[in-house]
Amino acid sequence: MKNALYIGLGIVALIGIVSLVMQDPNIMLTLSGLVTVICLILAGVFSGATGSGDQNRANFHTETKKQRHERTGMAMIFVLIGLPNLFTAILAYVYIT
Repeated sequence: MKNALYIGLGIVALIGIVSLVMQDPNIMLTLSGLVTVICLILAGVFSGATGSGDQNRANFHTETKKQRHERTGMAMIFVLIGLPNLFTAILAYVYIT
């Protein structure tokens, strides 16, 4: 799980370097926000939050405990990747306005 957080911080660092080279703080806001939205959508898909109650019930009864942990683990990885990008997007928004 720490690796996912480090990946998120690495993405923030790359976006920061691009923003500094281009001398445009809007790039930081746009790209960090985009990465955050993509990661949260993927986390929702992997966690099953986008399915209906019937689909969730069917998934629960047809998958093993190991499969369920793998699926929720993937969702957590995407949340941890998106979290530093969310904070960066919020800070960039506050800085720009």
